[in-house]
Amino acid sequence: ADTVDSFAAIKKCLDNRISLETIRGSIKNNFQTDKKLHQILNNAPKYGQDDMSADQYLDFVLDCYTGALKAAGKNTRGGSYVSGGFSSGAHQLFGQRTMALPSGRKKGFRLANGVSPTDAADVSVITATMSSVSRLNPKHYVNGYTFNQKVDPPLMENAKLFSGLIKGFFRQNNKGVQIQFNVINKEILEAAREHPDRYPWLVVGVSGYSAYFKDLSSQMQDEIINRSLKKG
Repeated sequence: ADTVDSFAAIKKCLDNRISLETIRGSIKNNFQTDKKLHQILNNAPKYGQDDMSADQYLDFVLDCYTGALKAAGKNTRGGSYVSGGFSSGAHQLFGQRTMALPSGRKKGFRLANGVSPTDAADVSVITATMSSVSRLNPKHYVNGYTFNQKVDPPLMENAKLFSGLIKGFFRQNNKGVQIQFNVINKEILEAAREHPDRYPWLVVGVSGYSAYFKDLSSQMQDEIINRSLKKG
């Protein structure tokens, strides 16, 4: 997601006659000296918004990824490396070590989890997010992927609507593979962070695995809390 968003942002800048050198310089100083450019990058099309201005880069980025894995040769067990789209908790760790990106993401901020959109992009209705993810070609993810969404509990009360959303995702483009829901509101998560002894039972989906909320790091708890809440 971060790479796709970066390509889309670069394209928007070039269309506005902003040079690559200007973008590069702004990235090096973490956007401290050019707030206007940072705003332009942040406002560029994003993966997860059902916008082909961004989603058009999916196949290119994933071809590069799978191609690099194939070129890596055999693994320590004699088999081939295969691609997967689940980050577990690595998107937090790698984000801490990654410089600013053309997408507008600042230095040290977490990367997107699994194949979900970035935090900056995951603000559309759930159907728009599903449309973007459904454009991922399964051939790129032989080892599967995780697509995380946090939904408002009242959405679950309408079983017909909720099942329709899920069926629509898997049927759209015939490419849907997996979707993982956290059905819980922000208030409960915040209460569980402040009083873990009162919510020892609370389990959440992270990115490729589920865990007791109380056992997560403070950074991961903040991410779960701040993931965009989808209401349909």
